[in-house]
Amino acid sequence: MWDLRTGKSHRTLRGHAGPVRSLQFDDRIVISGGLDRQALVWDIRTGKVIQCIETSGQVLGLCFSRGECLVASSDKVIYVYDVSSGKVLTEKRGHSGAVVCVVQAEDKAVSGSTDHTCRLWI
Repeated sequence: MWDLRTGKSHRTLRGHAGPVRSLQFDDRIVISGGLDRQALVWDIRTGKVIQCIETSGQVLGLCFSRGECLVASSDKVIYVYDVSSGKVLTEKRGHSGAVVCVVQAEDKAVSGSTDHTCRLWI
């Protein structure tokens, strides 16, 4: 975490066993996704992991909103997790390649994949 006014590092979050591929944050938490097949939920104030979401594929992208985290996975699936419990709420299947990015707005999501497509999920 960086202080943008001074350019100095404020805190280093350590916990992944492999490269970190994606990040999202708000005023309370940071969620980091990595090639170690984990999405870690961090408390911004303490720098401690408050939830570890284990995934079946590498986390290539993620986004979160309204208590849910969408994980773009190397196993061609988008997993929707409850951030508080770490449990899978649903899976979105349809890509024939790794899902590398996902964004969400209200009740819709869009994903991009190595299968050369973007998919709209309603």
